[in-house]
Amino acid sequence: MSSVLLETLFSVFFAPIKMLFHSKFLLLALLGKKVGWGPQERSDVGLSWRQALKFHWKDTLIGLLWGTILWIVNPAFCIWLSPILISFVLSIFLSVWTSRPTAGELFKRHGIFLTPQEMDPSPEMKVLAEVLANPPLPADQDFKLALFDPWVNALHRSLLRKRGRLMPKVLKKALNAIDSKEVLSRSEIMALLRSPVMLFELHKRVWESPEDKFIEKWSKYLSRIQ
Repeated sequence: MSSVLLETLFSVFFAPIKMLFHSKFLLLALLGKKVGWGPQERSDVGLSWRQALKFHWKDTLIGLLWGTILWIVNPAFCIWLSPILISFVLSIFLSVWTSRPTAGELFKRHGIFLTPQEMDPSPEMKVLAEVLANPPLPADQDFKLALFDPWVNALHRSLLRKRGRLMPKVLKKALNAIDSKEVLSRSEIMALLRSPVMLFELHKRVWESPEDKFIEKWSKYLSRIQ
């Protein structure tokens, strides 16, 4: 119930702000000007005060001027339009505050604005939460885990957007490093983890290697994750 009430309240405050943006785009389109509607920002980086001021200073100015004139001419009508005027005046604050991750975390702690999946997670999400809470291996083994484990290797590669390129020298050094003959630098490890094609090639080489070469390492590895 509280989610519905707050959603209605936020809709009342944000509707006039969106009305101004939509009116601006329609006016520019009618005038033959180029308009654009960029993608939503879905990261956890909140809107800065500078950015909010850049986009909403006109809204705030309109709200202040319009409210002042209405209050002088007809106070009763000004009170009637107060939700719209308050929306314009507080547009900068509303945009900054609602963009902050802390606001979402606050609502989540009180059970507000939760999706059905958050209230009753699927079995897969429950397993993921348990794994993240209790990692099967320490952080220093994550690189080897991405090399040896087919599931982790496939998951990691699927999360990478760029294809990357094959670097034979780094690949050869990585194979020797697994056999404890050489040590990979941090930059080389990061290069492997950022390249799906490199990570897959190295994973394939490991699995195609003779059993006598990796049997001891595989035994230790499997004993740690079972």
